[in-house]
Amino acid sequence: MSERQTLLAFCIDGERYALLVEDVERVTQMVAVTPLPGAPDVVSGVIDVAGMVVPAISVRKRLGRPDNGPSPDAQLCLARTEHRTVALMVDAVDGIIEYGAEDLVAAETVVPKLEHVKGIVRLHDGLVVINDVESFLSLDGHQRVDAALRKARKRKAGKC
Repeated sequence: MSERQTLLAFCIDGERYALLVEDVERVTQMVAVTPLPGAPDVVSGVIDVAGMVVPAISVRKRLGRPDNGPSPDAQLCLARTEHRTVALMVDAVDGIIEYGAEDLVAAETVVPKLEHVKGIVRLHDGLVVINDVESFLSLDGHQRVDAALRKARKRKAGKC
């Protein structure tokens, strides 16, 4: 029997996507997102997570879908990247999925240079796209978030 891998599945517009469980810190309900001028377009703003300022990324925008803002039922998947923790805004978390190597299709065999995708898993009830959380924000995107946060701190410090 092959070694099983674990994913956290989530939904966007009724379609399932997933992240590797080891990249996910936790899932929480949607909270108020504070806009962050100067951040990349996929960054809806920032949230406060236990005193840490975390960029909130619109998975809808990252996937090229229209983004009308989060619904009250939306959830946040807090995930670690090499540079920082990010909050991925999703419609709903669908649960944990286990799969074996025989169920995995390499993304490049389907569409070469497919952005933001690590692979595709074949399940008995359909396909699930595994997203690459590292590529949701490029290095330039992380640098733009850092610059926008510095600018926001300076504006705040200048207020009475």
